[in-house]
Amino acid sequence: MIKMFLCLSLSFATTFIFGQSDSLAMQLSAKISARMKDSLDLNSAQADLIYVTNLNLHAQKMAVWQEYAGTDSLGIHLQEVEDQRDLLYRAIIPQDKYDIYLQKKMNLVTRD
Repeated sequence: MIKMFLCLSLSFATTFIFGQSDSLAMQLSAKISARMKDSLDLNSAQADLIYVTNLNLHAQKMAVWQEYAGTDSLGIHLQEVEDQRDLLYRAIIPQDKYDIYLQKKMNLVTRD
């Protein structure tokens, strides 16, 4: 299942990267995956999947921007894409590390 997801994701990401050449998305995805690899002690394959997942989420959000720009529902549709992030990460990260990820995320969201 994860191999199929990786293949599809890499295909989609490659099309997106070369079609749009969005270096900012690539930089942000690399930063997120490197930070998660370091803080959660992920292996390279897991970090690569996080990178591809973030590129895919970015591509989905750009598609939402194009479709819903100027509408009242833009924020709702962007949030629907963003709400997928944790579920996608859960498929990549082992449960013990996923629990740490959730704790770190909660600390970032609630810190003063």
